[in-house]
Amino acid sequence: MSEFLTVHGRTVRHNTIAWRVATNRHPETNGRSWGWIEGAPDNVCWADSESFNRAAAGEMVKAHNAWLESQKPLDLRLLEARYRAESAQRVVDGAEQSLNLAIERRDAANAAVALLLGEME
Repeated sequence: MSEFLTVHGRTVRHNTIAWRVATNRHPETNGRSWGWIEGAPDNVCWADSESFNRAAAGEMVKAHNAWLESQKPLDLRLLEARYRAESAQRVVDGAEQSLNLAIERRDAANAAVALLLGEME
């Protein structure tokens, strides 16, 4: 297990925090974007005018976060996966309830229209 991560010539030490690519609201004077890696130790900046650009920063973040996840014990990863599955199932259940309610309303509206059309004849 390496304590360091190197991407596009930039070497950074792993830590225990998940990283993300952040972008400064104000571009460089030449109009190019720049930013930093939030959560990384020290000051890890990227600039689209440099070889360590946003894409490279994204690669570094992805590699670090994958490394960080791999450090977790299997029991913890299984528990997190179970929680995500249960959460996803709740979303599916809610969507099914909404769909069933919409079908009931559609059927009631169709019955009302049929009744009105029958009265018009």
